[in-house]
Amino acid sequence: MEKTVTKERIMPRNTKRLIFYICVTALPVLQFLIFYIYVNFNSILLAFKTYTPNEGDLGYTITFAGMKNFAAAFNFLKDSVYMIKNSLLNFVFGSLLGLFLALVFSFYIYKKFPGSGFFKVILFMPQIISAVVFALLFKYIVTDVYINVAKTLTGAEVKGLLDNSDTVLFTVILYNLWHGFGVNILLFSGAMSNINDSVIESAWLDGVNYMQEFFKIVLPMIFSTLKSFLVIAIVGVFTNQMQLVSLFGMSAGSVASLGYTLYVHAQGSDVVSLNASYLTYSELSALGLMLTIVVFPVTVLVKKAMDKFGPSVN
Repeated sequence: MEKTVTKERIMPRNTKRLIFYICVTALPVLQFLIFYIYVNFNSILLAFKTYTPNEGDLGYTITFAGMKNFAAAFNFLKDSVYMIKNSLLNFVFGSLLGLFLALVFSFYIYKKFPGSGFFKVILFMPQIISAVVFALLFKYIVTDVYINVAKTLTGAEVKGLLDNSDTVLFTVILYNLWHGFGVNILLFSGAMSNINDSVIESAWLDGVNYMQEFFKIVLPMIFSTLKSFLVIAIVGVFTNQMQLVSLFGMSAGSVASLGYTLYVHAQGSDVVSLNASYLTYSELSALGLMLTIVVFPVTVLVKKAMDKFGPSVN
């Protein structure tokens, strides 16, 4: 009789735990199924569809497009070489160089060197201020302020850095470099602060300097964080909008990146061609698949290379 009572008490408790577990995980799982699995699966199907408006009636006739959408996407890429170049330049100078500088400044802040508090405020500023407000502030500095300062110092009339075709791309990359510092430094600093103080103290007793501490102790112990940032940067190399919407709206011109252009096309497109200069949703899906085919193996190879050749704690 006592065993039966014990079972009756245990079963409701397990049931309550199961219900609690389902309630906690139901929403995240549902979001994953809808906004990742369904969206990506539908995007793959959309790349092979063509929508034709029904004459004299509402709706569309959907037919199999074969490789037609991929041909249109390929032709678009052939005419968008400068966008690919801008995306790659931003990846090299905005992402790779940005990660290196973020590591250096994070180490500077971690060691509490003079001025570390000032750097922390300046580098965190893009994350504290609204993206739109910060973009307006930056535009004011590199246009009105720059023009007035240049005229005061040289007496010459100059264009703003965003209005000059020779400096606009460099200025945009500089903005992205600054804008990405906040999150990078926050996570790198957090990873560095988790390093056991006794490890650093014993290393200094063995006679290391700051350079050796950074490359032989700190970097190996936070390499997993750096690796995650690099993988994310590679995955987003062709989808990064470079903050161009905040700076230029829908007319970035010669500094447009591939990610920015995809966003602009998605805003002004539909399942059928409404504007000859815009790709349809089906063609955009085909373009996305093509970019995935290029980026996916590169990402996997880079990750495996970092796992194999990257610095180890051991």
